[in-house]
Amino acid sequence: MKETVCSDDAERRAGLAAHRESHERAKAILDQAYEQAEAAGIVQLCEDEAGPYQVIPQPGEDWHLEGKPTAQPHEYVRGGTAKLLTLFRPATGEVRAKGVLSAPNALLHPWLQEQLQRILDQLDMEPLPVGIPLPEDHPRLAHPAALVVVL
Repeated sequence: MKETVCSDDAERRAGLAAHRESHERAKAILDQAYEQAEAAGIVQLCEDEAGPYQVIPQPGEDWHLEGKPTAQPHEYVRGGTAKLLTLFRPATGEVRAKGVLSAPNALLHPWLQEQLQRILDQLDMEPLPVGIPLPEDHPRLAHPAALVVVL
């Protein structure tokens, strides 16, 4: 019985080691993209969605009779939920953010489409300089406004 437990434990450890190696390879690729994308003339953007957050009234300024305590509202306000969409450009630290009431995963949110189009339009007018030599078949050379979005 102990041999079975030991072999199962060894298989589990081997599986964890393989998973860890795979994760480290993927991380190395992402690190390389962060370090070299902009130098290659490719704008790198990271997109994130945070939430859902409860949409409830937040305390703010109020007034009440002097000497009387502030009364708390007695009704429950059901406001639904909201998400925060962000676009981050690591090379410059620029962050674009917008709160939205819905962000279906089936397609790119219209706000994100608009922001990406603005960035592409800006790149068409002012392409990034290429700081490292690129192979002749590189897609950046085919379309000067290259854009990478990490979802």
